[in-house]
Amino acid sequence: DRKSTRLNSSHANISYAVFCLKKKKKNKKAKERYAKKQTKPQKTDAKGNKVKRGYTETVELQIGLKNYDPQKDKRFSGSVKLPNVTKANFRVCVLGDQQHIDQAQKNGIENMSVDDLKKLNKNKKLVKKLAAKYNSFLASETVIKQIPSLLGPGLSKAGKFPLLLTHGDDMVGKVHELKCTVFFFKQKTAYEILA
Repeated sequence: DRKSTRLNSSHANISYAVFCLKKKKKNKKAKERYAKKQTKPQKTDAKGNKVKRGYTETVELQIGLKNYDPQKDKRFSGSVKLPNVTKANFRVCVLGDQQHIDQAQKNGIENMSVDDLKKLNKNKKLVKKLAAKYNSFLASETVIKQIPSLLGPGLSKAGKFPLLLTHGDDMVGKVHELKCTVFFFKQKTAYEILA
């Protein structure tokens, strides 16, 4: 009797059997739905070409470290250069002297001169906008020394302090290298915060 709140031993067995049957039916339906999803053909247009999806595919990699004690060992970070471009929409800005600016304009790379940086006038909001606009910065030797006095700590706080660009470096190659590089770092996990 399903309406009764108390079950004697015989009712308990019956209700458990009913529960098991319901569970089997649910599992069977879920498997059927999953099988239908797997057999669905890919979306194609009228000509039979595959329809491009409206999202970017990403891969998240999680690595378990053995014999690593977060309490004793320091945090770590690094980078790996991959053979292919991983970031198609990666924007780089060159903060340079006149020679680097001419070279950047010739190659179609976005750039800013010292005069452009002075116009920001250490305004925190403008520096924050600049940091948000670009993924990375390259700076000439002469300009990189002036950045803290021109922009303040805004780029450093955003984690986008410019990388050094010397006159001997290949600018296009360096931009391509940035697009192929993937950075990794160890994040704080919940158990570390609580510990």
